[in-house]
Amino acid sequence: MGNTVKIKKFSLRALLYIVLVLWAFILFIPFAWMLLGSFKTTEEITEMGSIFPSQFNFDNYVDVFYRINFMQMIMNTAIITICGTIVQVAGSIVVAYGFARFQYKYKNVFFMVLLATTMLPWVVTMVPSYVIYAKIGWVNTYLPFIIPSMGGNALYIFMTRQFIMGIPKDLDEAATIDGCNSFRILLQILVPLMLPVIATITIFCFVNYWSDFIGPSIYLRTQTKFTISQGLQMMKNSMTERTPWNAIMAGSVMFSIPMIIVFFSAQKAFVEGVVTTGLKV
Repeated sequence: MGNTVKIKKFSLRALLYIVLVLWAFILFIPFAWMLLGSFKTTEEITEMGSIFPSQFNFDNYVDVFYRINFMQMIMNTAIITICGTIVQVAGSIVVAYGFARFQYKYKNVFFMVLLATTMLPWVVTMVPSYVIYAKIGWVNTYLPFIIPSMGGNALYIFMTRQFIMGIPKDLDEAATIDGCNSFRILLQILVPLMLPVIATITIFCFVNYWSDFIGPSIYLRTQTKFTISQGLQMMKNSMTERTPWNAIMAGSVMFSIPMIIVFFSAQKAFVEGVVTTGLKV
């Protein structure tokens, strides 16, 4: 009887692993196609004759730097991503701390209103936001991506609040007895314990800023301020020649590398943060 149960559990686990491996392989196919395409000629990509390139053309990666000001666009994207991520993560932590630890009238109502904003499509606020930013002179600057992030993000606030509520309040009370104010409790007591959820929202925030195309397309006008996503679109829309798909693929590979590095460098904390943020309401 015991052996039968063990065999059944082993079979279910093996089946689960097989399904996960197959699913991971399916998700990896587009990236593999992009990676192989970055070494092909444009003709090989459009004709779809073979999966692998006839020869590995590393010149495609060099060609990207000649077609667009790739280094400048990397710097522009990095400025928006790093500044926006720091501001949004910090704002989300502060707001979540207020919802998790302080008691005040209508707190739950305010929190429900905050969560309700996640159901509001971004296209609803796109035009009003642009009108406001245009009137105060923020168009063609990086300010629309950074300053509004000071209030945090509703999803990140929710995740951080859930994590903080799982930390015993006894730690706060002990720190208060030792003379710590609320700000010191947050920085010195809670933040070191919140590293998993901080890593999680940082990855989400980094990927959102780094891969954003619509935001820069709306607010940035001059090419010297363009991001990488805009630069790749410029190559695609070039009217002087055939679309250089091989160079676009090479640029896309380089565009993806920072996101891959950030995720794998914080993979353990990311998984832990995702698992623990929804345990306690």
